[in-house]
Amino acid sequence: GSANASTSGLGTEGYEAIHWRELAIISSDKKDVLAAKAWFRSMWKASKAITPRILADAEGKWKKRQQNRPSPDGSVTDLLTAASANPSAFKNRGIYVTVSTKKLSPVAEKARQAKERESHSTAYMFEDWPRMPVNAHLICFLDFNGRTISRDGPGIFHTRMDKQRGPHFWVDKSNIDGFTFGPIHPWRRRLEKARSANPRRWNSSNGFVMDLGEFAEKYTE
Repeated sequence: GSANASTSGLGTEGYEAIHWRELAIISSDKKDVLAAKAWFRSMWKASKAITPRILADAEGKWKKRQQNRPSPDGSVTDLLTAASANPSAFKNRGIYVTVSTKKLSPVAEKARQAKERESHSTAYMFEDWPRMPVNAHLICFLDFNGRTISRDGPGIFHTRMDKQRGPHFWVDKSNIDGFTFGPIHPWRRRLEKARSANPRRWNSSNGFVMDLGEFAEKYTE
């Protein structure tokens, strides 16, 4: 690894970094230098060539570790306030801000109503969202007229574990442990900034989606 004075390099980021092997040394003692070289040679000998499959597997494991790292400070329960105070703590945790800019098509609405009749409960879905993350929490808003941004129903949903096929993406009503959605006004002010800054992204693929930590860092009040 690349040993340095970062939270990851110092091993202070919890579970996310405990598997890493790093070494940094400044020494004029020959015994220490030889020991460090021997350690490096043993690590090099145990290594293997990196393939695309290994990279893909490592990326998946990294994302899982990111989601399982220690939770942010729970003293603040308002989600946006907590994310704004420490955006990095909310990055790569599988929590996304989404804005739907188009209503469901008649075909999709018919499918949603059929699902409700079948399950005897409210059904929630997205339509034609190719970038919909799997096994993630969504903080959801609506912006159908380009003016007033509103909360989408209960506000927080969870996507299915596996990638869904076809144009319809079913989600379930959910919550984020330790946090509440909070008032709409602070969300709306930041979302309006995002809308102004990303007009093309805002209207592409029926909506806007961004990692919560990135959103809180980029769109401040």
